[in-house]
Amino acid sequence: MGTCRIRPALHRVLRATAAALLLTAAAACADDDATSPPVDLPPGSSVPASQLHFVPVGRNTPALATTTTSFWARVGDNREVRLYYRPRAGRNDSTEYLRFRVRNKSLLRRPDGTSFGPNDSLLITLRVTDPAALVVEFSPAGLQFDPNEPAELKLSFKERGGDLNDDGRSDSSDDTVRSRLAIWKQESLGLPWVKLLTTLVVGNDEVEAKLTGFTSYAIAY
Repeated sequence: MGTCRIRPALHRVLRATAAALLLTAAAACADDDATSPPVDLPPGSSVPASQLHFVPVGRNTPALATTTTSFWARVGDNREVRLYYRPRAGRNDSTEYLRFRVRNKSLLRRPDGTSFGPNDSLLITLRVTDPAALVVEFSPAGLQFDPNEPAELKLSFKERGGDLNDDGRSDSSDDTVRSRLAIWKQESLGLPWVKLLTTLVVGNDEVEAKLTGFTSYAIAY
């Protein structure tokens, strides 16, 4: 009789214990997912912003010297623009964050679809829309570059100082992150980000991609 009365209570205790263990295991897996780099995805992959890891400004990184700049691209000329960080205290030189180059045959079509003629030019503007994640918006939207002579974008992560996952130290986990860094684009706010075919230049701590149009860009993994 006593055994029969105890058994239901014992079952309840066992069920509660099992549920607690499952919750603990799930929490541990969630923590692992939050700290581990995601799978290295192929170019063209689409990812929501909430699942993308941006390479943010370093804790001691100076602010960008300017967050908006413009220049005239011209058919027949090679032209480029750069964005720099402010110099660190006690130094005169500064580190480059962005370099964008339009080659002499890059300009193909205006946003309205008309072709460029000889010596035609167009004002191009770059604007940092997220100073923390270093997201840069390019305009005018709808501009098309020749896929046989695309524009070139280089973004540098040198100012991160090796701590790419922002955990306060530089170690082997940052090497894994470095191997997965790429330039990603977002067509408009709220849409997923798309990974571009990217060249990683390890010695210069930068990533490079060819552009055939304009939108927003950032370094991420």
